[in-house]
Amino acid sequence: MSGGTGMSDQAGASGQQGGTGSPQGAAPAPTGTFTVRFYEKKIYFLGDEIQVEASIENTTPDTLRFRVADNRYYNLDFDVRTATNLAVAHAKEFTMGRNSDQPVFFREMSLEPGENYSFVVDLTKYIDFTDAGLFVVQALWYPDLFRGPGSPVTQSNRMTLNIKPPVMGAEERARVEAETGALIARAPLPPDEVVSYTITARQKSQFEKFFLYLDLESLLRPSDDPPRPPSAR
Repeated sequence: MSGGTGMSDQAGASGQQGGTGSPQGAAPAPTGTFTVRFYEKKIYFLGDEIQVEASIENTTPDTLRFRVADNRYYNLDFDVRTATNLAVAHAKEFTMGRNSDQPVFFREMSLEPGENYSFVVDLTKYIDFTDAGLFVVQALWYPDLFRGPGSPVTQSNRMTLNIKPPVMGAEERARVEAETGALIARAPLPPDEVVSYTITARQKSQFEKFFLYLDLESLLRPSDDPPRPPSAR
């Protein structure tokens, strides 16, 4: 992996905000594989920092080149949706940082086949979470920096995020974590038991269980978006 330095007068047009999907008319950029994951497997409460690790891997046979800005907002954006597919607004800090008219300093980076570049960001610096609930998170990577709605962009995998209501103190937080901290995993149930499990979870407002067997990615995919090949679970 290698890199150089550079500067852009304005990487993003003044008054423009980051997109929440593929910009209209922009072809997907050849950026290898772009994935995100939660840096810590933990219970999140409203007001917590939510650390997300973003990773770019060169899965191509050629050298992969891209720019990395000192201001991460010109490289990275997030599209976060509620369980009813409503977009969650960007944080004020992100909007101000993306729309700054200051010069944008960046490094020219290159990855050889098989190499990886990763970094960690706080999701709450990008998205304004004002309510607890279940969310679907997808990251957007701009390999040539965000310059407006037509900038080349690559979408990551989707992740589900469950944010609990805020707690009053350390003792209550520890109790909630002890009650809900165990990771819920899918079991090989027959279809009729999956239906019964899902209905019961909805009746009890146990949304972590309610969404366990639902394919959220298919539900949220636009009708004209071609299906992705199934991934190993």
